[in-house]
Amino acid sequence: MAYSLRKRLALLLAFVMVASGLFLSNGKTVSATKVQVYDPEAPIPIEQPAAGQKYIDPNFGTEILRVTGTEDGDSNVYYAYYPTFNCDSTKILLSRGGTPTVYDIDPVNLEIISSKPLYDYDGGNYRFWEAVMGEGALWSNTEPDVLYGTWKYNWNPKIVKYNVDTRETTLVRDFTPELGEGYAVQMSKSDDDRYFAFHFIPHVGHDRNLADDKWGVRKAVVYDSVEDKTYIADMADPAFGFDLSVGKTRLDEVRIDKSGRYLAMFVYHQHTGAQVWYIWDFKNQPATESIIVDDDIIERGSQHYDTGFGTMVQGDRWYGNGFNIIKRDLTNPEQWKTILYPYYNMWGVVSHVSLTGPTDEWAMISTYMSENQVASKPFIAEVFMVKTDGSGDVIRLAKTRSKYYDYWDCPFANISYDGRLFAYSSNWGGTRSVYIGRIPEGIWNQTPPEPQVKDAFSIIKA
Repeated sequence: MAYSLRKRLALLLAFVMVASGLFLSNGKTVSATKVQVYDPEAPIPIEQPAAGQKYIDPNFGTEILRVTGTEDGDSNVYYAYYPTFNCDSTKILLSRGGTPTVYDIDPVNLEIISSKPLYDYDGGNYRFWEAVMGEGALWSNTEPDVLYGTWKYNWNPKIVKYNVDTRETTLVRDFTPELGEGYAVQMSKSDDDRYFAFHFIPHVGHDRNLADDKWGVRKAVVYDSVEDKTYIADMADPAFGFDLSVGKTRLDEVRIDKSGRYLAMFVYHQHTGAQVWYIWDFKNQPATESIIVDDDIIERGSQHYDTGFGTMVQGDRWYGNGFNIIKRDLTNPEQWKTILYPYYNMWGVVSHVSLTGPTDEWAMISTYMSENQVASKPFIAEVFMVKTDGSGDVIRLAKTRSKYYDYWDCPFANISYDGRLFAYSSNWGGTRSVYIGRIPEGIWNQTPPEPQVKDAFSIIKA
């Protein structure tokens, strides 16, 4: 990607600042606020519970329930921004031994009531999960028994809703007339279940192979279910200026914010390695006029993230310690501020972000490390929450006691919609299992307080 002289000078200045222990935030030079002392660090040994049993995390005092066990086979939650819990925390959705499964739970006593596969193998309901497998089904925020998903069966791009109790599937919208045949994948939605977004992959040729090597032909789609209106960003629009040759540019994913105003489109330029965010205010501007956020040391547009109400929280891989959590306002997305900055080297530690709780006050962060690393420092192989107002408040919840061997070993921790519970995956003991735990009471406010800058990060233990 070509940079202007001004941008190149800014990049040079930024590298000098990193070397001197300073960083850029909101366009200003500031001293790096550092985490001071955290204790304890390494996981305290404890006997692993069986499925259905609870334990108290000895490091942080959090009550945690192991949901699946060795007898279930490798199990997992789906992703940090795909909610595990329904809207009232009485049901959870997970993969049990590779089978999508719904559990009824008692959120007050943190107990399992019952479980059943999401669909019947011998019925049409199998088609629902075939449609959303690996791309995420989304619990409704208004109907506790309902999941939304994208329908990919028979190449008809649709949004459907599915009642997990009655096992009835209802069509929300068929996009085949507008988009043609293909896949609608990685759906997201607004907090009120009104706006839905996905990216569309058309098939190519009579054999219906996906355009895997022609990512530039993908489209970003937003659907307003109240007005029955569709907004489309076509990556082939010449105004984007993308190189659509094989192996050049691909639309990796899209995600709508909770307010239903902004669509974040992540574009990867494979031939240069550049990763670029396009923030599209889709009702008020053409897609080609989206604000561009570069993944560089100035704008920090890294990939692992989640969107809130007009906000984005993401991992920052550009700062000198290899680990930083930042927040940006989508009305001015090129600017950002640090909300967590550990002072020690965390290169090789990777995080995922969840903003699936009731407000954007707290972001949940889950980290993982390779099989050769040791969880000897704070925040390594942990689930914790960081306050997004810049105060630096942190709630450390659980040591995952897990190692990373493949993609599904990521903890993918996420918050329940009511803010009471959290869920994550861990291969503690050798079998990947799902765990759910309690979040401290009284931390959520409907109106987030004004930021209060502190000299050092404080700790709130569960």
